[in-house]
Amino acid sequence: MEPRILIIGHNIVVINILIQELQKFGRNVMGATDRPDIQRMLQLHNPDFVIVGNGLSDQERDELLVYLLNIKAGLKVHLAEKQAKPSPYDLVAFTNKKAVEWKIEQKLGKQI
Repeated sequence: MEPRILIIGHNIVVINILIQELQKFGRNVMGATDRPDIQRMLQLHNPDFVIVGNGLSDQERDELLVYLLNIKAGLKVHLAEKQAKPSPYDLVAFTNKKAVEWKIEQKLGKQI
């Protein structure tokens, strides 16, 4: 079973490309760029975890984390690691890693 993953970022065009790439790995992915879409996705699709892209400023990421946890306490939110020369493709590897970790946690019944 694949986790339901919500990716949040600035640019919907980039998010849609990332979704297409992640779907090639069989991932169940959706994306959002603004708070109304984020809230709708959380309510309609109940994602297993959220990935926040590294294109957002630190302040935006912090505010978004608070916003997400106020909507759904206990939601797993993963902040993509900031890098010196970030690439949207970095999010593909990061998301795949988190999806595999989620699957292992589901099978073992504990966090790794």
